[in-house]
Amino acid sequence: MRRPDPFHRLAEIQVNLIAHHQDEPWLLVPHELLEFLDANTVGGKQLHVGEHHLALVLSRENLHQEKRLRADMKARFGDRVRLVDSHGAVSVVGAGINATFENVRRGGAALSAEHIAVEGVATSSFRITWLIDRARLDDAVRLLHKTFIESHQSLLP
Repeated sequence: MRRPDPFHRLAEIQVNLIAHHQDEPWLLVPHELLEFLDANTVGGKQLHVGEHHLALVLSRENLHQEKRLRADMKARFGDRVRLVDSHGAVSVVGAGINATFENVRRGGAALSAEHIAVEGVATSSFRITWLIDRARLDDAVRLLHKTFIESHQSLLP
């Protein structure tokens, strides 16, 4: 389980992909945004694109000249793109941890029981990451450690 450190103090860019004009393709905004972020040397950690929504999770360490970046983003994209900086991420890591969804459910239930709101979940074959309120990171780390490590319950089915 990862401890909250500067790499887990996150910002999230959220994009409304509903076109303002019928002839404006919705894929244009993600392409332009990623090009804009590359030009400003802002790297992302996780990218999620849906039919009408894009979310990009960024490490706070990758936000250089944040005030200028916010102003330039506002000028180029208006209200369609916003930087949310109240989130943090906590991860549980282990080979085969997602062989089933049981561990995602266990972690989500533990967080919910302690009234820690989950803003998003990302998984890979070896990791589960919950996006939560940054102010609750320490609580979440302790809780998930208790749930997955101290419980002595197997993580694999």
